[in-house]
Amino acid sequence: MVDFAVALRCARLCQEIYRDFSGLRFSAYPDVEPVFVESQDNGFTDTQVAILNQLNSDRLYIVFRGSDKSIDWISNFQLRQQIYPYADGNSEVKFHQGFMTAYFAVRQALLDAMDKFEGQRVIVTGHSLGGALATIAALDLQYNLGSKHDLSFEVYTFGAPRVGNRAMVESYNGRIPNSDRLIYGWDIVTRVPRTWQGFDHVEKATQLGSRWTWQVLSRRFNDHSLDAYIAGLEAEIEAG
Repeated sequence: MVDFAVALRCARLCQEIYRDFSGLRFSAYPDVEPVFVESQDNGFTDTQVAILNQLNSDRLYIVFRGSDKSIDWISNFQLRQQIYPYADGNSEVKFHQGFMTAYFAVRQALLDAMDKFEGQRVIVTGHSLGGALATIAALDLQYNLGSKHDLSFEVYTFGAPRVGNRAMVESYNGRIPNSDRLIYGWDIVTRVPRTWQGFDHVEKATQLGSRWTWQVLSRRFNDHSLDAYIAGLEAEIEAG
């Protein structure tokens, strides 16, 4: 069952990270100590992520920034799948190559930053493209650091696309059982890349908002807004 209070906090952190990254301080969250990581590929990608250590708590948030451009970004990434490079050579786990490229731009810096934490409850989150990167990062970090540092992982994504093949999904579902993939209304990004292109969704999906509408076409795009997700979560909490 979704912890809507934690999900709402994650959504608001995702909203905060959309601000100017160079001036970002998370001043509205005095209980967190932030570390910022940006792309290390000479501008080829613009991946940005914040690691937020919640003071006087075992919680640690990893917040990936989504694309602040038109959601046309989804069609601009290469759809070719790339083998997950940390398993043995016979692995059938594959990710969307474009998403892997974006993640690899921050991967080593993220691993280095996370290597100092011990026994933390790690909550990984992101909206849109950020949700795709959060999914990849959670599996990568659990695989490489989970047992080493006694880290537990949870994932909350908002409007995230499919990121890998069936083998990837099975690996993810086994390693990250506490994962919630939130979908608002008719959000179009949650429907791409297509299953016929070899992509599947990770578990578990939670629907927010009503899908009843006469305006399916416009809502497919409007429902991708992070504001819509926040409103949907607030409604769930209010309804009790």
